[in-house]
Amino acid sequence: MLAGFWQYFDWQPGMGDPSLMGWLTVAAYYATALLCWLAARRAARPGRAVWHILALLMAVLGLVKQWNLLSAVTAAGRALALAQDWYAGRQALQLLCVAGVALPALLLLVWGVRRARGGWRASWLPLLGLLYLLAFVLVRATSLHQVDALLSLAPAGVRLNWLLEWLGIGLVAVPAGQFLRKAG
Repeated sequence: MLAGFWQYFDWQPGMGDPSLMGWLTVAAYYATALLCWLAARRAARPGRAVWHILALLMAVLGLVKQWNLLSAVTAAGRALALAQDWYAGRQALQLLCVAGVALPALLLLVWGVRRARGGWRASWLPLLGLLYLLAFVLVRATSLHQVDALLSLAPAGVRLNWLLEWLGIGLVAVPAGQFLRKAG
């Protein structure tokens, strides 16, 4: 079944974007996870679960970015498709993989919102930011050539990929910081 897999698997652990901006993005994910964790410690019981889930998922996204795990998944899928000679029909599997990541993340988010009862209302913006980031990561994971070309555009030397990712991180980090400031 996996006879030719390793000859096609082309991935090494490490930073996918070793530029300064890449490392700053990793740091931003971890800093945002810390802000969310601190917010969870200060939040009233109903909203605590939302902040805990935000902290956990932001830390996971930081690990994914730091170790280039998204490329590992893409490389594994490509290697499997090439080894089993179904690369031409890979789009169906890409959709299945996206659903396989999106569904558990969405279920975790719904579980957190339900546990928070009414506390999620105070956290709607960071939840929206997290959903945006998850969608962004899933779109990147599909590795569609047109999307990759668009994300690599760099008007004024700033890659569109960076702007879009930082927008999502900011949608989580800024409300967490505001919550902490109000909580004293």
